[in-house]
Amino acid sequence: MATRCVLSIFLIILSIACCCSASAENVTSCQDVAQVFAARQLGSEDMVPKQKVTGEDLQICSKGETCCTHKMEGRFHHAVNTDIQTTLTSQSAYVKHLMVTSVEQYEASFMRMIKKAENNTNILFADVYRGMAAQARAPVGDFFLDLEKYVRADPAAADPDVDLRDSVNSLFDALFPLVFHHTINPKLAPFSRDYSACLAQVRQEAHPFGEAPHRLMADLRRAFSAARVVQRAQQQKQQ
Repeated sequence: MATRCVLSIFLIILSIACCCSASAENVTSCQDVAQVFAARQLGSEDMVPKQKVTGEDLQICSKGETCCTHKMEGRFHHAVNTDIQTTLTSQSAYVKHLMVTSVEQYEASFMRMIKKAENNTNILFADVYRGMAAQARAPVGDFFLDLEKYVRADPAAADPDVDLRDSVNSLFDALFPLVFHHTINPKLAPFSRDYSACLAQVRQEAHPFGEAPHRLMADLRRAFSAARVVQRAQQQKQQ
């Protein structure tokens, strides 16, 4: 499309050159210019003067004797603008399509990585913490579901990190009663819901997992900053 635009502009310039070259030759007729002007669909041959005229008020064509008129210059200017605008519109549509496709592929890859991370986490619990693997599956699933929602969330949210922080806290709040139970005495009956809620509150005060929640939050913030870029691109695509 860009090549056609260059060719189109070249033909327009050639038309202008024909107008100007006519003034440099010892020819008074503008018939050849009229034929080129009409062939390029810039206007009818009637717009071209029969004989050369003085081009003192012209800005594109020669200011001496020429086969060009002010009205013809307007047609040249309009034709060039139209061809450039058509090319820009076409190229912009291609770039937009390319961006949309890339954004969709990137988001799909991000979702696959989240799902893979969830599977690896469940495998880790099954291999290392087998006694509570089944009970940990639900909070782990909720956590990674939150991550998927975060990727698809509105990037114009006031404080998107709050969502990640809440998700990380919810994960460790849910895991602590399980870890506590299986560490203290795994043979005891499962804790009541109230007791588990009490342990979750203690977890945020006692920090039994050390800096792990903070490190996870920092890692997620860095990783998901790229996701926010994708979200903004998605938003631009919709607009």
